[in-house]
Amino acid sequence: MTRSEKLYKLNRAKQIIVLISLLSLCLDAYRIVGLGTFSVTLSFLSLIALIFVGLLEMDNGLYPDKKRLFICALFALAIVISVLFNLRIFNANSTMLYVVFLLVYLFSHHRTSDANMLKILWVVNIVYTALSLYGIYQFGAYIYNLPLSEIVIPGHMTPGYNTTDTISIGDFTIGRAHSIYLEPSTLSQFAAFAIIISFILFGNKKIKIHWFIISVIINLLAMFMAVAGTGILAFGVAVLVFLFMCIKNRKYIALPIIFVIIVIAAVVFVFTSDMEIAEYIKGRIMELTSSQMSGGIRFVTPYLIANWVLSTWFFGYSPGSDSYVIRYYQKYHPGRNVTMFDSHAIASGYGKVATELGGLGLIGIVLLFMTLRKNSFYKYIFAFVLMIPFIGGNLLQPYLWILVALLNSSPREWLIYERTLPSWQTSEIAEIAA
Repeated sequence: MTRSEKLYKLNRAKQIIVLISLLSLCLDAYRIVGLGTFSVTLSFLSLIALIFVGLLEMDNGLYPDKKRLFICALFALAIVISVLFNLRIFNANSTMLYVVFLLVYLFSHHRTSDANMLKILWVVNIVYTALSLYGIYQFGAYIYNLPLSEIVIPGHMTPGYNTTDTISIGDFTIGRAHSIYLEPSTLSQFAAFAIIISFILFGNKKIKIHWFIISVIINLLAMFMAVAGTGILAFGVAVLVFLFMCIKNRKYIALPIIFVIIVIAAVVFVFTSDMEIAEYIKGRIMELTSSQMSGGIRFVTPYLIANWVLSTWFFGYSPGSDSYVIRYYQKYHPGRNVTMFDSHAIASGYGKVATELGGLGLIGIVLLFMTLRKNSFYKYIFAFVLMIPFIGGNLLQPYLWILVALLNSSPREWLIYERTLPSWQTSEIAEIAA
C-alpha cells in the first residue's frame, strides 16, 4: 500500500470517528469508568481515537499545518505561564484535559466533501430526533407515572448532573425532560442542533418535506419540554445568521421583518401579561440581575470574574483553580458563603478560559474558532458551536471539542495526493476537490 493510499484510509477513518463521536455524545450520562472525579465516556475515547489517527498520519508524512501548530503553541505558553505563577493551586487533571483537547484540535483536521458532511448530518439528525422523541415520552411519563421514564445503568452514571429536575409554574409542578442526556439543558441544545441540521438537509435537498416537518416539530416539542433556555439561545443565533444572509443576498426579505415583529410581540406579552407562563419567563429573564440565580451565574457572573482577573493578573489563575472565584466573592460579596459557587461560578467556556489561562488563552480560543470551516451551510453549525462555550462551561468536556472536530476540515487538500492514488478513488477525489 502506497503512502497516499494509507493517508486516504486514515482520512476516511477520521470521518467515521467524527460521526461516532457525534453519536457517542448522546451517551455522556453513562460513564465506562470513573478516574477520581473524571468520567471516562465513549465520547472521550472517540476523541483519543482521533489523536491516535492523527499520529498515524504524522508517521506517514502528513503533519499539522503551521496555523494550528501556532495556536496550540500559544495555548501551551498560556498554560505554562499560568501554572508557573500559581504552583500552589496547580490542578493536574484540568491541565491534562487542556492538553488532550488541544491535541484533539491539532490532530482532528481532516478532508471531506460537502456530500460526505451531509451524510454525517443525516445520520446524526435521525439519532438526535429519536432521542428527542423519547424526551417527549419522558415528559408525559413523569406526569402520568408511566414505565421507562428513566434509562439508568447502575454504577455507570456520570455524577454531578441533575437529571431529575422539576419546575413549578404557578401551582403546577412538572419534571423537566432530559431524554438520556446529562440534564434538561443538554436535551434542549441537542434538539436545537437537530433542528439546525434539518434545515441544512432540507435546504440541500437531502430530506423530503414530510421528514423535515416531522423532525422540526419533534425537536421543538422536546426543546420546550426540557424547559431550558440554552437550546433556544443557540438556535436563535443560527436563525440570526440565516436572517442576516437573507438581507445580504436580498432574498426572503419578509422573513427578517416577521422575525422582528414576533420578537417585539413576545417581549410585550412577557412584560405586560399576568399569565403564569409569562410570569415564569419574566422571572427567568430577571435572573440575569442576580449573582445567586441560574441566569446570573451562567451569563453575567463569569464575565465579571473574568474582567476582574484580566485586570489584576493578565495571565490567569491556572487550569481548574477555584481560588479566583473565592477571592472575587470575598472582595465584592464579603461574608457570603461561596462554597455553593465553586463548581458553577464559571459556567461559561469563554469566562473559564479567560480566568484560567488569561488573555493569551482568550486570544487562543478566538484564533482556534477562526480556523474552523464556516462557508456554505457550515456557517449555521459554526454559529451553534460559538454559542456552546457561552451557554455553559463546556470547555473541558468532549461536547465542544467533538463539534470543533466536525468543523476542523477542509475540502481541497487531496489534490496533493491525486497523482498517486489508485483509479478507483478518482471519482471521490474529484468530488472532494470540486
